[in-house]
Amino acid sequence: MTLDPTIQVPMPKTGVTTRSCRGCHPVYKLLKSCQNEKGAPTSKSVCIGKLDTDTGNLIPNSNFRKAYADEPSVIVCPRPGSIRNVGGTFAIGSIMDGLGLKEVLDETLGVERSSLARTAAIYMVARSNDFEGVLDYCEGFTLGEAALSSQTASELFKSISHDERMEFFRLWAAKNLPAIAWPTTWPRS
Repeated sequence: MTLDPTIQVPMPKTGVTTRSCRGCHPVYKLLKSCQNEKGAPTSKSVCIGKLDTDTGNLIPNSNFRKAYADEPSVIVCPRPGSIRNVGGTFAIGSIMDGLGLKEVLDETLGVERSSLARTAAIYMVARSNDFEGVLDYCEGFTLGEAALSSQTASELFKSISHDERMEFFRLWAAKNLPAIAWPTTWPRS
């Protein structure tokens, strides 16, 4: 639920409440109000973002669109920079596809782990080998690749065996350099 402070919408005029919590001002949309068995008023609400105290606007989160799906007058347009954010992911993914990495990864690791490995590779090329912020990256900079967290990345890397790594290199080299006779087994180091 990453909030981008450059994307702001006018604060809805009705049906919302704002709270103050340690300098942050979350905004909640009232979904349902009723009385409990003792007659006290209760309500169900969902956080739709936070208040930008400088502008008075709402910085929406992922719940905002869901909460206002039935109200077409409420439209959130991303800033032009956020549209460009997927450019690096798209370029890296296209290069990987051109090199035939997806097919080799699918054959070596299976579709699920292959998808995670592809996301990890894109992140490493675009950002770094430190997977601390990979989940935020997946939320804001990918085009539908498998979501990856630092925990999932650790589990993925642990799950790839020596034989799978060697099989990947053998298949990829054979695909890109077919004239060379590559060994079918690799010695352990």
